[in-house]
Amino acid sequence: MDYRKKSSRGSGVYFLNLNRRQLKYFVTESSIYCFSKIATLFYEGQIPCAGFVLLSGSIILMKRGRVLMHIRGRDAGDSGSVDVSPLVGLSDSIKRCASPWRGVVSAGSRLALVTDSVVREILTLPDGRRVLSEILSEDYLDYVNSEQNSEQNSEQDSK
Repeated sequence: MDYRKKSSRGSGVYFLNLNRRQLKYFVTESSIYCFSKIATLFYEGQIPCAGFVLLSGSIILMKRGRVLMHIRGRDAGDSGSVDVSPLVGLSDSIKRCASPWRGVVSAGSRLALVTDSVVREILTLPDGRRVLSEILSEDYLDYVNSEQNSEQNSEQDSK
């Protein structure tokens, strides 16, 4: 089943459900954060610093103060009948695109922070590229690779 949702501006995937196999790659390589109170993850018009995997709790996506989507993660008391975990904002973070939404996390939520370095680390793992290609299109992966190559070339030039 394809869980991809495109933004109205075409900036890419803003919400995608990860299955357990995909989730394992992100949780293993990411830092996990627990939120004791409501917090803004990213603002409308801001370039997100990372993508977020919702492990439990909820994230609300808003535009101009209106709730567009309430994304719920699996909570400890969940029966587990839904075998997915939501990934939010990764494509805008990778492509350095301003988010058309504001993302707000609820108190008691647990998130895995998916930065560029986490994506690059996943690419080095066995089957990492295949897992990422299930989630992101090849042009996003090519963009990550070109950014990484550009950084390596800059480091070599400075030596």
